[in-house]
Amino acid sequence: MRLRTAFVALALLALPACGKEAKPQAAPSPEITRSEGARIAQAAQLRSADMPGYRKEPPEESTDDDGGTCLRDGGPFVAEAETTFSRGRLFVGSTTEVAERRELVERDLDYIVSGDFLPCWEAFVTSMVAEDRFSLTGWSSRKLRVKVPKSDGAFGYVFRFTLRGGKGSVPGRMLFLGAAAGLAEMQVMALAFGTELPSTAAATGWLTKVTRRARAAGA
Repeated sequence: MRLRTAFVALALLALPACGKEAKPQAAPSPEITRSEGARIAQAAQLRSADMPGYRKEPPEESTDDDGGTCLRDGGPFVAEAETTFSRGRLFVGSTTEVAERRELVERDLDYIVSGDFLPCWEAFVTSMVAEDRFSLTGWSSRKLRVKVPKSDGAFGYVFRFTLRGGKGSVPGRMLFLGAAAGLAEMQVMALAFGTELPSTAAATGWLTKVTRRARAAGA
C-alpha cells in the first residue's frame, strides 16, 4: 500500500477498530434501518464549499483493515461514509458512522474520551507504516478540549511523530477530533507531513458543520 493510501485509510477507517472486544449478548432491535443510516452518513460529510484551497480526493475502494485485537468498544454500525481533501502534504478527512442504537455511540465516545485507545492506536499506526517499510519514532499525544454545538459530546487529540524511511525522515502530525449526535459518530482527521496542521479552531468548525448536518438528516 502506498504511504498516502496507508495513512488516509488509517485516518478514516482504523480508529473505530481500536477498542475492547465486547462480550457477546443478545442485541436489542436496531433503532434505525440501513437505508436511513446511509442517508445520514452521506449527509454528514465535509463538502468542497467547506474546504476552499483543498482538492477533493477520489473515493477509494473499501478495505478491511486488520486492527488485530483492537476492536471498537461499540458497534455494530449500519452505515458509514467518508470524504477526503488534500492540499500539498496536508490531508483532511471526515467520516460519519451510524450505529444501530444510541448506547453504542455513547460507549464509543466514552472509550475514546478516556484515552484507553491510545496504546492500540500507536501500535496500529506503527504496523500500518511498516507495511511500506517505514518506521515511526518520537510518538507523542496530547488531549485537546473540544466543544461542538448540537453534539452529545466531543473529543480531540493531536499526535506528533517522525516518519523514517530510506535515507531520510519527515515530521508528521495528526489532528483527530470527533463528536457524537444521536445515532451518529462524526470524526474529522487532519494529517500533515512536513507542514503545519490546521488550527484546532478550524477543525472544530469542520466538525461542527458535519455534526449539524447529521442532526438535520435525522441522527
